[in-house]
Amino acid sequence: MKLQKVATGDGSTTYRNLELDECYHTTSGALDEALRKHVLPSGILDMEEIVIADVCFGLGYNSLVAIYEIWKKNPSQKIKLFAFENDFEIMEKLKEQDLGEMNYVRDIFVKLISEGEYVDDRLDAKMFLGDFREEILRVKNFTVVFFDPFSPGKVPELWNLDVFKKIYSLCKKGAVLTTYSCARKVRDNLREAGFIVSDGPSVGRRSPSTIARKPF
Repeated sequence: MKLQKVATGDGSTTYRNLELDECYHTTSGALDEALRKHVLPSGILDMEEIVIADVCFGLGYNSLVAIYEIWKKNPSQKIKLFAFENDFEIMEKLKEQDLGEMNYVRDIFVKLISEGEYVDDRLDAKMFLGDFREEILRVKNFTVVFFDPFSPGKVPELWNLDVFKKIYSLCKKGAVLTTYSCARKVRDNLREAGFIVSDGPSVGRRSPSTIARKPF
C-alpha cells in the first residue's frame, strides 16, 4: 500500500491512501475531526461505563482524542477499548506524530499496536488485526462505536445492512455509533438494523455526519 503524508488545517497529520485515492481524515483538521465528529457527539465524556469499539482504527485519532478528553475530565475513569484494523502500515505511522499534550496517550497506543494489548489500572485495550466483520464477534457490550472505514463508494461491503445488524447486536442499550457518512443508503441500513439516526456535526464539509443510537 502506498501512503502520502498530508498536513491538515489544525496542524496534525493524516495520510492519503493512493490505492483508494482517499485520505484517512478531513484535511481541515484530523484531530479536530476526531473531537467534533466523533468524541463530543458520542456523549462519551458523560458516560459511567466506557467500552469503545474503534472500527478501522487507522492512526487511532478517534480513540486517542477520546481517552485524552476523558482523562482530562476524570483522571480515574476506567476505559475498555477494542480496536479493529487490517493494515499495520498506517498504524505504524502513529509513532511519528507529535501530538503535544496528547503524546502520553500516543505512547500508550504505540505499545498497543506493537504488543496487541495494553492493560493498566485505567485502560484495558486490545487490538484486532484482520477483517473487522469477523474479529468484532470476539467482543461485545460496546457503549460507543467509532465507525470510520473508507467511504461507501470505495468499500461498500463495510457499510451494508449485515454489518450494522452485527454491530447493533453487540452494543449495549443506549450505545452510540458515530460516523462521518450521511449517505442515504448508510442511514437506511442503520435504521433497518435498529438504530435511531440523527444528524451529527458538519466538520470539514457542508454535509452533516451521522449519529446512531441503540434504544434503551
